[in-house]
Amino acid sequence: LVLLEAGFASRFGAAADRSVHAADLAKSEGVAKAAGLKVWEDYSEEAAAEEAAANAAAAASEMEPIPDAQKQRVELTLTEIADGAHFYAHVAGDDTVARLHAKLASACAGPPPAMAFEPKVGAVCAARFSQDNEWYRAKVTKRDKGSYTVFFLDYGNCDVVSAERVRPLDPTLAPSVLSAQAVECRLPPPLVDEPGSEGGG
Repeated sequence: LVLLEAGFASRFGAAADRSVHAADLAKSEGVAKAAGLKVWEDYSEEAAAEEAAANAAAAASEMEPIPDAQKQRVELTLTEIADGAHFYAHVAGDDTVARLHAKLASACAGPPPAMAFEPKVGAVCAARFSQDNEWYRAKVTKRDKGSYTVFFLDYGNCDVVSAERVRPLDPTLAPSVLSAQAVECRLPPPLVDEPGSEGGG
């Protein structure tokens, strides 16, 4: 309280408001504000009120729906569903993925590398999907004895593959050169009417 009243400190938002001494803290800070002490030397109540109003207006505008004229419509092709509100997709009509697959197939067509390839967790590699035996760009998410759990960067799905089904990725196909083609999408939570509000059940 002494530090607040002398202007050497200020209250810390909601944490101070929840304190059992909230009223005393606010009173002590008010004394320092009124006198323009230390941290409050340049304090202006009018400027603070304007800033608070601007912040409130900005927060309110973020909650407003985007006008139809400002919206962009993109047609997507679903590739993987993580859950009801989280999924991955491709931009419809984009042939980037097809061209990428052709390059991957060519790069992985030869014999495996002479030296054993043992990617670490977090490493990006080429992995052969167990369901179609095709090669895809993947990121190692888990490493076990003789197997790897991988996340396919261009589709959003996962697989567990054996060591012989992972290979070094051609540097020209790295994500730093060509970004992941799986577009991650998340739906906002549904709006629920408050009990007693108009339109509520």
